[in-house]
Amino acid sequence: MASESALEVSPTELAFQVKPDNYSTKQLRLFNRGSKNMAFKIKTTNPKQYFVRPNQGIVASGEKSVIHVMMGKVSEIPKEKCKDRFLVQSAVYEGDVQAAKFEWKTWFSQDNFPNGNMPKPDEIKLKCSYIIQTEGEADKARPPTQPPAEDPSSSGLRARKTPQPAAPASPPKPAQAVASKPTDSNKTAKINPVSPPTQQKGPDYTVWIIIAIVFFLIGRYTTHVAIPGLDN
Repeated sequence: MASESALEVSPTELAFQVKPDNYSTKQLRLFNRGSKNMAFKIKTTNPKQYFVRPNQGIVASGEKSVIHVMMGKVSEIPKEKCKDRFLVQSAVYEGDVQAAKFEWKTWFSQDNFPNGNMPKPDEIKLKCSYIIQTEGEADKARPPTQPPAEDPSSSGLRARKTPQPAAPASPPKPAQAVASKPTDSNKTAKINPVSPPTQQKGPDYTVWIIIAIVFFLIGRYTTHVAIPGLDN
């Protein structure tokens, strides 16, 4: 990098990760460490292969600018080293920083510098290289595969298939102990008791008896009314 240039460019080499049928993108960082505004323009020896955005502009004093450089797709891995180069030109800019659009070619022309004092731009050359990942490096980059989780059911089947030594026969239990032990049917009966069948009720005679008593009481305490023609 030229020592007299106020525009600092990093990195000085663009290393592109190369994969067939894939794009690769890198960034350039421009830093204006001078006290005046700087104009820049970026060129490449292979403009059909690279896309630079923005490829020209203004960097104000003490400011930074990020440039995106994208390499186009390649059909196969290159067998030779990259010979492409980039050139970053920069010069002091005395114009309006807030201008809608800056054109390097338009500004740095004899029309803007009729006295012949057009500044000579500083130039910084950048190299390009390829990063090619081999199959061995790709395998190392992959995370180690974990063994499949063991199925408990399958392990149980394998455990049953493994012959086990026969256990010694236990002595027979007394008859009382066997008889006193509740069976599964008794446990089930205690837990879920069977409800007795419902019985159909017969005719309810209580209502008729109550009605008869009511009529009896009414007849007993009712005042006798004489009916003409029936008295003797």
